[in-house]
Amino acid sequence: MQFLHRVAEVIALFVNNTLSQAALAEERDRVQALLEVETALGASLDLKQLFAATGASIRRLIPHDFASIAYFDESVVALREYGLDQSLTKSGEGTLLSPDDTLIGRVFRKQQFQIFDHHELSKMALPCVGRALERGVKSSCLLPLATFRGPLGVLWLQSTADHAFPPNPLVC
Repeated sequence: MQFLHRVAEVIALFVNNTLSQAALAEERDRVQALLEVETALGASLDLKQLFAATGASIRRLIPHDFASIAYFDESVVALREYGLDQSLTKSGEGTLLSPDDTLIGRVFRKQQFQIFDHHELSKMALPCVGRALERGVKSSCLLPLATFRGPLGVLWLQSTADHAFPPNPLVC
């Protein structure tokens, strides 16, 4: 009986070691992706180049089908949205969005991340949500972007899979 107990302990240690190695590998990959984003941020002052460089890294951190970044443009008192995916990019200037009556604007004002499934999105009477639903989006994750100076903008991730984002995307 003691022998079987010792065998079980050894197997438990082996399983725990294997799980720990897998968790460390995942964490290493996340840190590498964050480093790539940081490098892209420091390497370019051109927004289009910056967004293109960070798009792939963000996809590795949080899997999604479509992504955009909106930042607050004080000169026009609106959010300026840029698609990180070719399919969302309409112009080089960015699409102007109201900070008051858009989903991105609501997240920008509240500065709290929001996750919506297909059922919740389908209840929203907002044009930007309607366009996302037409593209087949079934879940969305909106993350506020801020610096030490205050709110900067919003990262909007969209997926064609329902419930694609975990309750806390910061620990994906």
